[in-house]
Parts: sequence; C-alpha cells; structure tokens
Amino acid sequence: MTLASCAQNPAPAEEDSADQKKPKVDVHAFDKLALDGSAWNYDEEHDVYYQLGLPYVLDPVASLYQKLSIYVPGAYFESKAHGATYECHVKEDSQVAEIPQASAPILLPINCGDFGPQIAASTYSYEGLKTYLDAGCIYVFAGCRGRSGGYESKNQLEGDGSFDGGMPWNITDLKAAVRFLRYNAAALPGGAQSIYGMGLGAGAGIASLMGVSGDAPCFDLYLKEDGAALWDGRGNPVSDALTGVLAWTPVVDLTHQDGAYEWLYGRFSQSESRATDLWTSALSQDLAGTYGPFVNALGLSSGSGEDARELSLVETGDGLWSDGGYYQELLSQLEGAATQFFEHASFPATLSASIQTSAGFPGGQATGADSQAIAANVAQSATGEAVSSAPAISVPSVAAYLATLNSTSQWLSYNPSDMVVRIADLRSFIQACAPASLPCTAFDGIECKTDENQLFGTGTHATLHFSRDIYELLNHNQSTYATLSGWQNTYPGDWGVELLEKNAQGATVERRGQMANAFNYLVGETDLLGSAKVAPQWRIQVGLAQSVVPFTSGINLAWCLRSTGAAQQVDLTCVWGGGHDLCEVTGAAPENLVNWIKERIPQVDESERTQ
Repeated sequence: MTLASCAQNPAPAEEDSADQKKPKVDVHAFDKLALDGSAWNYDEEHDVYYQLGLPYVLDPVASLYQKLSIYVPGAYFESKAHGATYECHVKEDSQVAEIPQASAPILLPINCGDFGPQIAASTYSYEGLKTYLDAGCIYVFAGCRGRSGGYESKNQLEGDGSFDGGMPWNITDLKAAVRFLRYNAAALPGGAQSIYGMGLGAGAGIASLMGVSGDAPCFDLYLKEDGAALWDGRGNPVSDALTGVLAWTPVVDLTHQDGAYEWLYGRFSQSESRATDLWTSALSQDLAGTYGPFVNALGLSSGSGEDARELSLVETGDGLWSDGGYYQELLSQLEGAATQFFEHASFPATLSASIQTSAGFPGGQATGADSQAIAANVAQSATGEAVSSAPAISVPSVAAYLATLNSTSQWLSYNPSDMVVRIADLRSFIQACAPASLPCTAFDGIECKTDENQLFGTGTHATLHFSRDIYELLNHNQSTYATLSGWQNTYPGDWGVELLEKNAQGATVERRGQMANAFNYLVGETDLLGSAKVAPQWRIQVGLAQSVVPFTSGINLAWCLRSTGAAQQVDLTCVWGGGHDLCEVTGAAPENLVNWIKERIPQVDESERTQ
C-alpha cells in the first residue's frame, strides 16, 4: 500500500455490514459532552452566537485549559429566546459571504508559543473576530495544556491535584477538542466536516502534527485517558482528522531540529557557544553533518513523471553536505522569495523582521479569576504574544538595499528589467539576513533547560533530553570533545538514560519524540507510517529573515507532503523579509487565510444569493 493511499479515507462499507461489524459500545458514554442547543448567547450588534468555557472531555484533569469557546455567524442559525439565552438550530438554506451553511469551515487557532498552554476566554469579546466570522467561518478557540504539568486545585477529593503536561498531552487535548466538535456535528453549521488548524512556530508545529496524525492509533491511549469522545451517540467512531493546516514557520521535527539548526545557521558562526575553543563548536559542526543523511532519508523530490528530480544532499569535502538537488532547490526558493520581494516592495522603505512568541489569534484572553488561578495553581502561565523586532534599516532605493546586503561580499544580484535574482550561496545569505541567534544546542539544550526539554519532561523529572542524534555524537566523539573547554564527562551517560525514561503511560522519551515528529507519519520505518489520515489542504508560510526556527523545517514539510502525495494541495510561500511572525508577501494574514480557505470550499453563486 502506498503512503498516498494510506492518507485517504477508506471507502464506506455497506450499511448492514457496518452495523454487523460495529463494536458493542455504550452509546450514552459521552452524553455529558452534548452541546446544549438552548444555551447560546447572542451578540446582537455583531450578529454572533457564542458559548464559552465548554469542557471538551468528560472529567477534565486540567479544567482551566480543557475548555473551548465557539463563535458562530448569526445567519447560520435560526433561534428563539430561552430565558437569558437562545435555543439555536442550524438554518439549512443559510449562507454567509457566499459560503453555504453546509460548507461552513471551522477555524482552530493555536497560540501555543514556545509550546506553552492556552486558555479559552471566559468572557466574551468580539475584538479580532470580525474578519473570520464575516467570511463565513466558525471560530473555535480551544484551550490545551502546555509544555509542563501543574495543579488543578488545592482541594482535590482524590489524589494530589497534579496533572501531566507536555508531549503528547498538548496534542491530545486539541484532538479531544476536535472530537468534541465532531461529536456535536448535528448542532453546528457545516456539520464540523471542515476543520482547519492554524498557528505560528510551535503552534504551527502542533497544527501540522495534528494535520498528519488524524486518528493515529498511537494517541488512542491518551485520548481514552483524557476522556475524549471516542464514538458518537450511534456508536460510530469520532474522528480528530483535520481538513487543512495553515502554518507559519512551523516546528515539525524536534528530534532532528538541532542538526537542522546547525546546518542552516550554526556552522556559519564562530561566536559565543560556537567559539573555536569550546567543545560545543565541534558539536555544532558534527550536528551539521547529520543533516544530510536526515534529508536524504526523507526521499524528497520535485516535479512528477519525467520531470521528477531528486532533492538530496551530497556530502562535500568539509563533511557538511553543501551540494546536490536539495541545496540547489533551496537556493531557488530563496531567489524566488527575493524576486517576489522586489516585485512588491516600494522604496524608500524601512525594513525589519519581527519575532512573535505566538500568533496572537483572538479568543484566548484570560482575565479575572482565570488569571489568578493561573498564578496560584499551575506551573506555567499562559503564553502571550511577545513581540520583538530586529533593528530596522531605512533604505532609500533598491540600489541602496543591495549595497547594504552586499557590504561584505557580492552575493546577491538583481536585474529589474527581467526580474531575475541570483544568490551565490547559502552561507552569504545566512550571514547577511539570518545569522544564528540561538546557542548550540538550541532545542535539546546541553544543560537541559530549554522549553523543549520541558516539553518532554515527566511527572518525575520536569525536563529531559530527547535527541538521539546528540546522544550518539556525545557518545562517539567524547574523546575529541574532552580536549576542548566546557566538556563534562557525565553528558553522554545522562543523555542516554533520559532518552529511556518513561511517562506514566509507559512511553519512553524517544517514543514520544517519534510521535511528535510529523515526518514519521509520512515516511520512514516506524509504525507511525501510514497509520493516520493526513489533512488534504496545506498553506505553509516560511519567514526567511529569522533564526528562531530553521526555515527548512516548513520547506521540508511541504516538499515531503508533495513527494509522498499524502495531501491534495500544498501551497508553500517563502517570505524574503519574513520574521518569526504571520509573514505574508502582501496583505495581512487574517484576510489572506480566510480567502485561501474560501477558495477551497463550495460557495453560493452570487445570482442565487438568498435575500
């Protein structure tokens, strides 16, 4: 069976055969999760129906997080007053912005910057929702646990009130939220058929992982323990598969992320942790050398049929894999992004790339009692939208901009008459536009203190190492590293032990790392390959003027989805001046994303528009 066929939904069985094979389950097991159709609130000014703080699992262990809020364009419902609230039913022939009710998409924003938690708003605000609701989208903000555990309450009747966090509980919570929506499909416009996850950085990584792991069996144990809906009121399985993913500079493979970072950024730096007298400088070069075999194992290609071209890396004399179809295609992506930049840029200009911790999508404000509860009872606070910017540069003309970038060497050329950009090599681009900003190692930190180390922690140890690539280098090269400054002989042993530590469900750190690697569901040799439903629609934006996340991460994901045929449509855009933010070539992300979604769902012909 090919991966593409694995990614498709199986053909429906005959009804009588399906009934015979249907497992005998308690069809009332999840009655508690039924949406109360008479509990809708109404914002008359903006014509929005909403419900806030709905638990999406049976018995939340982290009730502050395991809730969601739903916002529905008013035109999709017919309603009648029910005391202080409204009883709503789907209006079958309704439409919003040319989108028929039956096709209404659901947006699921993920603001989990640095893999932190998120909380659905406990009070209503229309701020920021207009673009999405006016476009005919249903907006669902689901809370979820973050990179660490915490405490539910100081007054628990059972246990100590603690709950686990990190991988895979953050993903599991959001999968449970999707299942809640599908369980209540009949009460929602569109029947919860089309659900799109969207995020930035770590949030984009979570959305991407959800996009490739729909209904993956490896999450079954966690979903069951979470109290997620496993079947509906008729005993039919409930799905957590997404329709699409909108990702900005996603983090999709933490287990190989340090190798990617050193190949793309670190090997071109000799400062701070990469200073030549430090052992981490040698580690940086060795990690960069692991990237070629990793890329080649993905089996990437471009084009199809006779035009297909293998995208692989070729080992060069320095051992750093700086040639081959992959390298050349990467340069082509950079040149294409630069061409788009010059096509749309207007000079004089002030240029700067911002760094956002999260996407900052609306719906996640925590106020009042919620804020106090966070401070008092949990180990980490909800992630806000932290924004910083690289120093802005003012350039009066294209010529001045080129002169600035080429100040140390002539690596970038642009011919405005035929709109042709040429980039000499990757090193020059990185040193001029995106120099390394994180230490070696950036993700699985040497001292085990990064957010990602926390993501793989357990109830026993708050932080754990998770990269086998790093462990193997430490183990094999320790005699060399020991001759340089800063080395500790305990590193290899500590790293190896932590990779084998198990969580309460019996999964090792290494296994959890496999589950968190989006590529494992598309290629490779693990049992995850072909085990899940892959979202058919993808929109991936990659910021090139940043070194918070290797921009190759999102590029590799797009190329892998295309190469395997696992998705129907994959749109990849590299943004020349884009930072770690909601970067777009033109326009703003909210408008662009809803337009992209609207182009991919059935719409009402303007001549048939209901008055």
